Amino acid sequence: MFEVRDFASILHVHPTHFSNTIKSATGHSSCYFFEERLMEISKSMLRNVSPPISEIARILTYNPSNFTKFFKYFSGPKPKQYLEAYFQSLVQKKEIVTI
Repeated sequence: MFEVRDFASILHVHPTHFSNTIKSATGHSSCYFFEERLMEISKSMLRNVSPPISEIARILTYNPSNFTKFFKYFSGPKPKQYLEAYFQSLVQKKEIVTI
């Protein structure tokens, strides 16, 4: 997992300067982009169905409780609710196609 200071170091700038520049150019904090990418990865891993939610949390360096809070904060539903809605949408699409 990269941190702001890692990207700043690659660019040979101070982490504060890096964060301020990102905020100025995009209107979002640098953390916003990390969190957005983590949500994409999380949703992709959840849809994969293979690992349980607790394992996905560990892979993404969260404990399961904090992962659930993170996911809910940025996505709305909890991971389990997201999965249920995702599978329900697949069932509905399949019903529409087969009719």
